[in-house]
Amino acid sequence: MTRRLAIIGAGGHGKVAADIAELVGWNEIHFFDDCPPETYPWIVKGNISDLIEQLSAYDGLFVAIGNNAFRKKVLELLEAHNETSLITLIHPKAVVAKSVLIKEGCLIAASAVINPSVVIEKGCIVNTSSSIDHDCHIEQFSHIAPGVHLSGNVKIGKNNWIGVGSTIIQGATLADDVYLGAGSVVVKNLMSAGLYYGNPAKFQRNIKG
Repeated sequence: MTRRLAIIGAGGHGKVAADIAELVGWNEIHFFDDCPPETYPWIVKGNISDLIEQLSAYDGLFVAIGNNAFRKKVLELLEAHNETSLITLIHPKAVVAKSVLIKEGCLIAASAVINPSVVIEKGCIVNTSSSIDHDCHIEQFSHIAPGVHLSGNVKIGKNNWIGVGSTIIQGATLADDVYLGAGSVVVKNLMSAGLYYGNPAKFQRNIKG
């Protein structure tokens, strides 16, 4: 049986998404991108407007855009067309406890570990070899980069970017729109939007939207 998947975003994150999709049984994958590369390992069928005109031709849709704001914009565009075929992709070699709740449009990459009672809201990325311990809550359109470690009961706000190799202490809360630099260590709540980095992570500057 043919299962057709449309992926928006023919970039590096799209390659990761397509690889996972093939592993979990999607056997016909087409990409759509407004600025496609000259060459790509999978078929690029057109731009996003082209996809909107043929949504019914696909059994599933996935938005593979690493940038949080752009990913949010495209997901909301699909929702405006009453699209209900958005899927979540979970790599077979990720470890996900049975009590975890993962909303639509998320990607869970290889070797990620997500422990019991975690909630991951719409449009999030949990990237390669990251770990999320018990009772964490990840709000919409946040990106947990490769090698990040969240201790238990961490709250991540909307549109956060948690940089590669960062660590967040148990019980910490991060506001919406926090950008955490690579290798940072969070030892207290970060309650204002902006760029933080270091050990311990400290506020550096505001980031324009």
